[in-house]
Amino acid sequence: MRRELIEPVKAFGLSAKEWDILTLLKTGRSFKVATMSQNIMLPRTTVHFLLKKMRARKLVKAIKVVNHYEWVLEQPEIITKKIDALRHFFYPIEKEKIETVNLKIFLSKGLPAIKSAYDKILTLSKTERVYFIQGLKSAESALKKIDGGYFFDFHKKLKERKIILEGISGEGLLKLFRGLSRQELKSHAGRLLVCRLIPDEYVNFEADILIIRETMYIINTQTEEVIAIRNKTISDAFKNLFNFFEDRAEKIDLNEYIVRLLK
Repeated sequence: MRRELIEPVKAFGLSAKEWDILTLLKTGRSFKVATMSQNIMLPRTTVHFLLKKMRARKLVKAIKVVNHYEWVLEQPEIITKKIDALRHFFYPIEKEKIETVNLKIFLSKGLPAIKSAYDKILTLSKTERVYFIQGLKSAESALKKIDGGYFFDFHKKLKERKIILEGISGEGLLKLFRGLSRQELKSHAGRLLVCRLIPDEYVNFEADILIIRETMYIINTQTEEVIAIRNKTISDAFKNLFNFFEDRAEKIDLNEYIVRLLK
């Protein structure tokens, strides 16, 4: 079996989310649930539930720190060795992983990885913003490669959680919307979206670039690759670049445009 087909749950009896928790605790520090939640971008309730499951397996334990509890590895040396030995199962197709105190870079591949990256948006709190630059070719590839049912469900959750999308795309986006079905248009309608358009020549590429909190995702649907860069300096630099484009772009009410198309 090819390594890239072996999922974390099969390799070590863990889910990908549990793997993220173990990797974080492998740093040797203790973490409160809230801090852990921020680091791995999962809801606190989910992190707490997973920690209890992992404690039952003697992978992690809670220790008292002053007047509260924090989490650490149960058997640091043994678990760290297992994690290092199985690293190739969890990041099977990455060419390189750079990890320092301030910088983490991951490369993953496949449509599930792309969906997982988009799903990170849904971990945000109400009225938090996602900043993105959408490549025209990427938008076309996503419509062809990712099933419509996924986007219908994604848009529904996005609207329920009132997460704000603030993005830049090419003028050709309007033409792309004119080719959508009524069901697809209704799915897109009603999102909390601030959209600006720039000439297509500036975004005629095969990638979406997203900033979700302090992580930048570069998503290429055509090659089915995702690069995640977790670093505040880089995310801030992207936001400055975003602001540069924003000042020179035409703001459009995409929801109003969709309503006109539906009529």
